Amino acid sequence: MDYPEFDAERRRITRAWGREITDPELLAAAVADLREQAATIPDRAAQNKAQRYLELLDDFVAETRWPESETVRQAGEVLLATSRPDGTADEIRSRTEAAMAEITRIADAAPTLAERDAALEMNETLAETLEVLDAATPQEDTGHGSALDARTAGFANDPSLTPPARIAAPTAAPTDRPGTKASPKDPGRGL
Repeated sequence: MDYPEFDAERRRITRAWGREITDPELLAAAVADLREQAATIPDRAAQNKAQRYLELLDDFVAETRWPESETVRQAGEVLLATSRPDGTADEIRSRTEAAMAEITRIADAAPTLAERDAALEMNETLAETLEVLDAATPQEDTGHGSALDARTAGFANDPSLTPPARIAAPTAAPTDRPGTKASPKDPGRGL
């Protein structure tokens, strides 16, 4: 087998997933067969390149063997259902807070820490929604802005976080540099 044949077979296997090949074990077998054939590539550099692609195919096979997490799917559904923009600010806030509580409940029941963390990351999006509502709604109307203000109050007075002062633009060109004149160049004079 030469490298172009390897590359064509690799592409065929990748494209076949989900159409011709639907079983992860059949996909793994196809990759194993390709690995055996790749060992016959005569050019060492091309064989090394093929090996790198085989490692990517191994990762692809591993991803197909472990289906999507039910925990993450449920949390995603809650996030999508909550993300609609209709309603008043108070309705959106209430819906968002309820969704955060539901996602936290789903995450707490996750079988692994990775699934739990992936589900809880969705709460970050919802927390941003609450922050936007806090910024757009006067605090006395909602009573919810105080937590955000308490967290960010220290930043407002931190001199290391204030923007640098603007440098004023010069009002006239400096005349003390060598080669500068206060009068314009003579017409027709070359540069």
